Amino acid sequence: MILEIIKASVTLFVILDIVGLIPIYLSFFKNESKKIMDIYAHKTVLFSTVLLFVFLFFGSSLLNFFSISLSNFKIAGGLILLIIGIKFVLGLRVISLGERKKHSFAAVPFATPLLVGPGTITSVIILVNTYGLFIPFIAALINMVIVWIFLKNSRVVYRVLGKQGSDVVTRVMGLLITAIAVGFIRTGWSG
Repeated sequence: MILEIIKASVTLFVILDIVGLIPIYLSFFKNESKKIMDIYAHKTVLFSTVLLFVFLFFGSSLLNFFSISLSNFKIAGGLILLIIGIKFVLGLRVISLGERKKHSFAAVPFATPLLVGPGTITSVIILVNTYGLFIPFIAALINMVIVWIFLKNSRVVYRVLGKQGSDVVTRVMGLLITAIAVGFIRTGWSG
């Protein structure tokens, strides 16, 4: 069971890509105090956790309601993950925040779709169908704690990694996401 929790946790960690999102988070709050950044870290993690758990507990029911088979969902989700992975590897993640107000930033676009987007939703539903509820639940909790730690210490993380280090980590994560996506497509196709 420990091995399955580790595998599920790593899958979610790679897809959440919190390390790659740190520069975006900091660019929005560059002139804010640590106290304000901590408030938004709490809000972001709260929104992300609620959304993640909605799909963790009710994702399969949603698939059944819309008469979508798990095999078809794996293929569709795998294709989405493949596109996301390729974009990460090629450095094509272009995100325009526009004139978004700070009070909504924690929910949109940061909590969703940046953290809990199509790739994360797909992964959590597939993990539930692979392992049952308990293992993905623990993996999701572990990852939300990691996200919270990274956001609360975002300036330190960015100082350690720098822009280039963050880009390298994102591209490696992109390769891992691409490999996970191919696995989803392969198992969906064979199903």
